[in-house]
Amino acid sequence: MLYVAIALGSLALGIAVAAYIRSKERRDPFIDPATAGRIIGLIEKLSADLSILARSSEVTAESARSSANSAGQAITGLNTMVELGTRAFVHATEFKIIFRPQTDETISLEVWVANVGKTAARELKIASNFLLLDEVPDELVFKPRVHNIVLGSGVSFSLSHFQRVTGQTAVAITQGKKLLVSCGVAEYRDIFNQMRETRWCAVYNHNSQSFVAYPRHNSAS
Repeated sequence: MLYVAIALGSLALGIAVAAYIRSKERRDPFIDPATAGRIIGLIEKLSADLSILARSSEVTAESARSSANSAGQAITGLNTMVELGTRAFVHATEFKIIFRPQTDETISLEVWVANVGKTAARELKIASNFLLLDEVPDELVFKPRVHNIVLGSGVSFSLSHFQRVTGQTAVAITQGKKLLVSCGVAEYRDIFNQMRETRWCAVYNHNSQSFVAYPRHNSAS
Protein backbone atom coordinates (compact mmCIF):
# COMPACT_ATOMS: atom_id res chain seq x y z
CA MET A 1 0.00 0.00 0.00
CA LEU A 2 2.80 2.39 0.78
CA TYR A 3 4.28 1.87 -2.68
CA VAL A 4 0.90 2.65 -4.28
CA ALA A 5 0.67 5.90 -2.34
CA ILE A 6 4.16 6.90 -3.43
CA ALA A 7 3.25 6.18 -7.06
CA LEU A 8 0.10 8.31 -6.80
CA GLY A 9 2.10 11.11 -5.25
CA SER A 10 4.55 10.94 -8.12
CA LEU A 11 1.63 11.05 -10.58
CA ALA A 12 0.27 14.21 -8.96
CA LEU A 13 3.63 15.90 -9.22
CA GLY A 14 3.82 14.81 -12.84
CA ILE A 15 0.44 16.43 -13.53
CA ALA A 16 1.58 19.65 -11.96
CA VAL A 17 4.81 19.73 -13.94
CA ALA A 18 3.00 18.90 -17.20
CA ALA A 19 0.49 21.71 -16.63
CA TYR A 20 3.30 24.11 -15.91
CA ILE A 21 5.09 23.13 -19.11
CA ARG A 22 1.92 23.60 -21.17
CA SER A 23 1.41 27.01 -19.65
CA LYS A 24 4.96 27.93 -20.64
CA GLU A 25 4.30 26.69 -24.15
CA ARG A 26 1.28 29.04 -24.27
CA ARG A 27 3.66 31.75 -22.96
CA ASP A 28 1.48 32.21 -19.87
CA PRO A 29 3.63 33.16 -16.94
CA PHE A 30 1.45 31.23 -14.50
CA ILE A 31 -0.80 28.19 -14.35
CA ASP A 32 -4.38 29.39 -14.33
CA PRO A 33 -5.86 29.57 -10.81
CA ALA A 34 -8.49 26.86 -11.43
CA THR A 35 -5.89 24.33 -12.60
CA ALA A 36 -3.54 25.29 -9.81
CA GLY A 37 -6.33 24.88 -7.26
CA ARG A 38 -7.22 21.43 -8.58
CA ILE A 39 -3.58 20.34 -8.58
CA ILE A 40 -2.96 21.69 -5.08
CA GLY A 41 -6.14 19.99 -3.83
CA LEU A 42 -5.08 16.71 -5.41
CA ILE A 43 -1.61 16.95 -3.93
CA GLU A 44 -2.97 17.80 -0.46
CA LYS A 45 -5.41 14.86 -0.62
CA LEU A 46 -2.72 12.47 -1.77
CA SER A 47 -0.40 13.80 0.90
CA ALA A 48 -3.07 13.13 3.56
CA ASP A 49 -3.70 9.66 2.14
CA LEU A 50 0.02 9.01 2.14
CA SER A 51 0.27 9.97 5.83
CA ILE A 52 -2.65 7.69 6.70
CA LEU A 53 -1.13 4.82 4.75
CA ALA A 54 2.25 5.41 6.35
CA ARG A 55 0.70 5.27 9.83
CA SER A 56 -1.28 2.21 8.81
CA SER A 57 1.89 0.58 7.52
CA GLU A 58 3.62 1.30 10.82
CA VAL A 59 0.73 -0.27 12.74
CA THR A 60 0.72 -3.23 10.37
CA ALA A 61 4.47 -3.64 10.74
CA GLU A 62 4.19 -3.46 14.52
CA SER A 63 1.37 -6.01 14.44
CA ALA A 64 3.51 -8.26 12.26
CA ARG A 65 6.44 -7.94 14.66
CA SER A 66 4.14 -8.70 17.60
CA SER A 67 2.70 -11.72 15.81
CA ALA A 68 6.20 -12.94 14.96
CA ASN A 69 7.29 -12.56 18.57
CA SER A 70 4.22 -14.44 19.76
CA ALA A 71 4.87 -17.20 17.24
CA GLY A 72 8.51 -17.39 18.35
CA GLN A 73 7.47 -17.64 21.98
CA ALA A 74 4.96 -20.35 21.13
CA ILE A 75 7.62 -22.33 19.26
CA THR A 76 10.05 -21.92 22.15
CA GLY A 77 7.38 -23.05 24.60
CA LEU A 78 6.58 -26.06 22.43
CA ASN A 79 10.25 -27.02 22.17
CA THR A 80 10.58 -26.69 25.94
CA MET A 81 7.56 -28.94 26.46
CA VAL A 82 9.04 -31.52 24.10
CA GLU A 83 12.35 -31.41 25.97
CA LEU A 84 10.69 -31.68 29.37
CA GLY A 85 8.71 -34.69 28.22
CA THR A 86 11.69 -36.41 26.60
CA ARG A 87 14.97 -35.52 28.28
CA ALA A 88 16.79 -37.06 31.24
CA PHE A 89 16.52 -35.64 34.77
CA VAL A 90 19.14 -36.71 37.31
CA HIS A 91 18.34 -35.82 40.92
CA ALA A 92 19.19 -36.82 44.47
CA THR A 93 15.86 -38.35 45.41
CA GLU A 94 16.34 -39.84 48.88
CA PHE A 95 18.59 -39.49 51.94
CA LYS A 96 18.81 -42.43 54.36
CA ILE A 97 20.71 -41.82 57.56
CA ILE A 98 21.72 -44.11 60.42
CA PHE A 99 22.46 -41.95 63.43
CA ARG A 100 22.60 -43.06 67.06
CA PRO A 101 23.82 -40.33 69.43
CA GLN A 102 26.48 -42.36 71.18
CA THR A 103 30.12 -41.92 72.04
CA ASP A 104 32.42 -42.28 69.02
CA GLU A 105 29.48 -42.78 66.69
CA THR A 106 29.92 -43.31 62.96
CA ILE A 107 27.04 -41.73 61.11
CA SER A 108 26.25 -43.38 57.79
CA LEU A 109 24.32 -41.71 54.99
CA GLU A 110 23.03 -43.21 51.76
CA VAL A 111 22.17 -40.67 49.07
CA TRP A 112 20.03 -42.16 46.30
CA VAL A 113 20.51 -40.65 42.87
CA ALA A 114 17.99 -41.41 40.12
CA ASN A 115 17.25 -40.53 36.53
CA VAL A 116 13.56 -39.63 36.69
CA GLY A 117 13.45 -38.53 33.05
CA LYS A 118 12.32 -40.40 29.94
CA THR A 119 15.70 -41.03 28.28
CA ALA A 120 19.21 -41.94 29.34
CA ALA A 121 21.69 -39.52 30.91
CA ARG A 122 25.09 -39.90 29.25
CA GLU A 123 28.58 -38.87 30.41
CA LEU A 124 27.26 -38.64 33.97
CA LYS A 125 29.68 -37.25 36.54
CA ILE A 126 28.81 -36.85 40.21
CA ALA A 127 30.70 -35.21 43.06
CA SER A 128 29.28 -35.13 46.57
CA ASN A 129 30.12 -34.68 50.24
CA PHE A 130 28.82 -35.29 53.76
CA LEU A 131 29.85 -32.45 56.04
CA LEU A 132 29.69 -31.53 59.71
CA LEU A 133 29.39 -27.73 59.95
CA ASP A 134 28.42 -24.86 62.19
CA GLU A 135 26.69 -23.18 59.24
CA VAL A 136 26.30 -23.75 55.52
CA PRO A 137 28.97 -21.75 53.61
CA ASP A 138 28.57 -19.86 50.36
CA GLU A 139 30.87 -22.31 48.58
CA LEU A 140 30.58 -26.07 49.07
CA VAL A 141 33.38 -28.58 48.62
CA PHE A 142 32.72 -31.81 46.70
CA LYS A 143 34.60 -35.06 46.27
CA PRO A 144 34.49 -36.91 42.91
CA ARG A 145 32.33 -40.04 43.17
CA VAL A 146 31.14 -41.08 39.70
CA HIS A 147 32.72 -40.42 36.33
CA ASN A 148 31.44 -40.86 32.78
CA ILE A 149 28.67 -43.42 33.15
CA VAL A 150 25.30 -43.87 31.46
CA LEU A 151 22.23 -43.80 33.70
CA GLY A 152 19.11 -45.16 32.05
CA SER A 153 15.61 -43.85 32.50
CA GLY A 154 14.15 -44.93 35.85
CA VAL A 155 17.50 -46.27 37.10
CA SER A 156 18.85 -45.27 40.52
CA PHE A 157 21.84 -46.04 42.72
CA SER A 158 23.16 -44.95 46.11
CA LEU A 159 26.28 -43.13 47.22
CA SER A 160 27.58 -44.06 50.69
CA HIS A 161 28.92 -41.40 53.03
CA PHE A 162 30.29 -41.65 56.56
CA GLN A 163 30.98 -39.16 59.30
CA ARG A 164 32.77 -40.02 62.55
CA VAL A 165 31.63 -37.94 65.53
CA THR A 166 32.25 -37.85 69.26
CA GLY A 167 29.50 -38.18 71.83
CA GLN A 168 29.61 -34.45 72.51
CA THR A 169 29.28 -33.65 68.81
CA ALA A 170 26.42 -36.14 68.46
CA VAL A 171 24.53 -34.35 71.23
CA ALA A 172 25.21 -30.99 69.53
CA ILE A 173 23.67 -32.40 66.34
CA THR A 174 20.53 -33.53 68.16
CA GLN A 175 20.23 -30.03 69.66
CA GLY A 176 20.63 -28.29 66.30
CA LYS A 177 23.95 -26.73 67.33
CA LYS A 178 25.86 -28.64 64.67
CA LEU A 179 24.72 -29.27 61.10
CA LEU A 180 24.98 -32.45 59.07
CA VAL A 181 25.00 -31.37 55.43
CA SER A 182 24.64 -33.59 52.36
CA CYS A 183 25.56 -31.85 49.11
CA GLY A 184 26.48 -32.75 45.58
CA VAL A 185 26.47 -31.91 41.90
CA ALA A 186 25.59 -34.10 38.90
CA GLU A 187 26.60 -33.21 35.34
CA TYR A 188 25.38 -35.16 32.32
CA ARG A 189 24.45 -34.95 28.64
CA ASP A 190 20.83 -35.45 27.59
CA ILE A 191 19.24 -36.79 24.39
CA PHE A 192 19.33 -33.28 22.86
CA ASN A 193 23.13 -33.26 23.31
CA GLN A 194 22.79 -30.54 25.95
CA MET A 195 24.94 -30.59 29.07
CA ARG A 196 22.77 -30.45 32.19
CA GLU A 197 23.60 -29.85 35.83
CA THR A 198 21.80 -30.65 39.07
CA ARG A 199 22.97 -29.37 42.46
CA TRP A 200 21.58 -30.42 45.80
CA CYS A 201 22.08 -29.43 49.40
CA ALA A 202 20.13 -30.93 52.30
CA VAL A 203 20.52 -30.43 56.05
CA TYR A 204 19.66 -32.92 58.78
CA ASN A 205 16.64 -31.82 60.79
CA HIS A 206 16.99 -33.16 64.34
CA ASN A 207 13.26 -32.77 65.02
CA SER A 208 12.05 -34.86 62.08
CA GLN A 209 15.27 -36.93 62.05
CA SER A 210 15.48 -36.55 58.29
CA PHE A 211 17.16 -34.40 55.69
CA VAL A 212 15.39 -31.33 54.32
CA ALA A 213 16.33 -29.13 51.37
CA TYR A 214 18.44 -26.13 52.26
CA PRO A 215 17.26 -22.75 50.88
CA ARG A 216 20.47 -22.37 48.84
CA HIS A 217 22.68 -24.55 46.64
CA ASN A 218 19.76 -26.38 45.00
CA SER A 219 19.32 -25.97 41.25
CA ALA A 220 18.72 -27.89 38.03
CA SER A 221 19.24 -26.99 34.37
